[in-house]
This record gives sequence, C-alpha cells and structure tokens, in this order.
Amino acid sequence: MATILNKVASYLTELSATNIICSALGTTLRLATTLFLGQEPHKDSDTVTLLIYSGSPPDTSGNKYMSAVQVRVKTDSVKKGLDTQQAIINHLHMNELGGRGLMTSVNSAPISFQGVEGGEKSIVITNFYIHHLRIG
Repeated sequence: MATILNKVASYLTELSATNIICSALGTTLRLATTLFLGQEPHKDSDTVTLLIYSGSPPDTSGNKYMSAVQVRVKTDSVKKGLDTQQAIINHLHMNELGGRGLMTSVNSAPISFQGVEGGEKSIVITNFYIHHLRIG
C-alpha cells in the first residue's frame, strides 16, 4: 500500500507552481515539507497529507487492483482548504497519474472538519479509489 502513496506523491510533486492545486494552496508540493505520507504532521504551515483510506479492502480479483487513498488538506483558512481540495478533486478525478493508475473521487465535494488542533486549523478531506490494471 505504501507504494500507492508513493505513486500519488510522485505525481503531485511533479506539478508546476501554476497547476490549479498549487495555485489554490499557494505553494508547490514538496515531500516532507508541504506533502506528507501516512501521518499528518503538527505544523504551522499549510500541508497536504496522503493516507491509506480505510474504505473497503483492496480488490485483487482478475486483472485489476483497486485501492483507496485519502487526501487531507490542513490550512489556517477554511476557504483555502476547500478551494485546494476542490482543485485536487478537479485535477485528480479520472486522472491516470501519468499511466500509473486511474484515480476516481469517492466524494464529489470536499468534506470539511473545522477547529482542529485547538481551533487553529481546518482539515478538508477527499477519498479516492485508484484502479490499477495488471498485465499477464
């Protein structure tokens, strides 16, 4: 499963500063600085975290593999979090990640949790399924 997070992270860190996700967040995504895998940091800066989504178990039947990833955006501003997460949905839904797997959004709108970390931050989440095709 960690490999799937790495594939999504690799794709996201290659995005240019003018991409809709980076524009909404106000910065590019850099691993261990603004983009984190597996554990959300307690940081003062705005972050995006990729987690294994605890949805249904991976489907390994036939010639496909399906797993799930949760994308969490933590910001000071609810609006900035919602705008960034909506940009993530708009950019990643039905995206093939450079041929590495088809992402589909489970929810069509971001889900917001406000007032976390002592009321200082808001977290906005979206869950994605990633479909991989196996050959042979």
